[in-house]
Amino acid sequence: MKVKKMLPYLDDESLEKLVNLILEGKENDVSLNEVIPFLEEESINELYNRYINKEITFDMSSLLPFLEDEIIKDLYQKIIAGEVEDIKEEEVLPYLDDDVIKELFNEYVASKM
Repeated sequence: MKVKKMLPYLDDESLEKLVNLILEGKENDVSLNEVIPFLEEESINELYNRYINKEITFDMSSLLPFLEDEIIKDLYQKIIAGEVEDIKEEEVLPYLDDDVIKELFNEYVASKM
């Protein structure tokens, strides 16, 4: 059975089980990057929280296109503060909302005055 072919048809519960198998190293036929586009927002947020709490490790850049604006802003601020070190600031910048970039820039300018 090819799990990859089933991804678009799996329900949320099945996708969650698959994610857990991948994170536990018990699934090698499909990667987390391949599953992420099929996850619901709640599951995406859960992965982010588990990553931030250092419960799991994975390539966070694969999650960026699916994160909400506020979460991306939170991640960026954690990178700047040195709380997250395995993803670079420049990887997150393209996903920040224009208003957030302007807000962050204005905060930077204000700190120099």
